[in-house]
Amino acid sequence: MTFTHGFPPDSRIAKFISDKLKQYGDEFKPDALAYKFAVHFNAGQSRRVKVKFPSGETVWGYVGVTTGWIPAFLLMRRRGQHGSSIVLSDEDEIIGQKDLTFY
Repeated sequence: MTFTHGFPPDSRIAKFISDKLKQYGDEFKPDALAYKFAVHFNAGQSRRVKVKFPSGETVWGYVGVTTGWIPAFLLMRRRGQHGSSIVLSDEDEIIGQKDLTFY
């Protein structure tokens, strides 16, 4: 079963979805993802985004994803962060981005 939501099959999000469908089968719910964050997830740790929340708060971070059978995108403030991430939803808005270069 291929489920890529229009993303290239070799993108990070398509690989993630494919792997989770194999792992969880029909229990996996890829439609739970706020797909507007997928392009930033695909960019990995080379892109930081600034997100505005309905409360008006703005936060910079990297887009990651949960690992369970009902996935969600996460905003992580630092690379490689564990814990203390913010769950992203369709109500949240990307208002900036920085593409980083590594030497």
